[in-house]
Amino acid sequence: MYRLWPRSAEVEGAFHHALHRPIYLELAKLPVFLLPNGQLSKMGAGVFRPDATSESLNMLFRQMFPMFMCPPALADEFRTAGVHDVSEVSADRVRQRIRKDVNIMQACYASFTRSSETQGEARAKFLSFVIDTLEFCLSDLSAHAPPGTPKSLRELQVIYVMCNIYLYIIYT
Repeated sequence: MYRLWPRSAEVEGAFHHALHRPIYLELAKLPVFLLPNGQLSKMGAGVFRPDATSESLNMLFRQMFPMFMCPPALADEFRTAGVHDVSEVSADRVRQRIRKDVNIMQACYASFTRSSETQGEARAKFLSFVIDTLEFCLSDLSAHAPPGTPKSLRELQVIYVMCNIYLYIIYT
């Protein structure tokens, strides 16, 4: 369904303002965003997932937010058209949610144990997931410092996740 929507790179010149912007401004008001439960919703009822994330991170995001089942590039298309209330999963939002509810990580671990044949396999997948989560949670911090500045972590909070695995969450 979404691949048929016009992209700003495909619309040139005068057609960009006459076609792209009005279409996306109207689409933003309509319930055309597919949620994982199969329902269509309006833009304010969910979030766009970030580009290039692992399947395990997408599982975490689905635990935290109602996430649209559409290409992440559509978020940029809406912004290009002038829609300001485009909601995306960000590192800061994930850090905030994990700080508020550590049970999210335990629910993810339970998903790994259900989908794995052995306890060792579940732990290995979960450890990879924790590393992906930590990398994602730290991904936006480099944007706050000028180039060449050594990165210092102001404050860390250690959260015991499960199976002697700890997740470090940055407070910014």
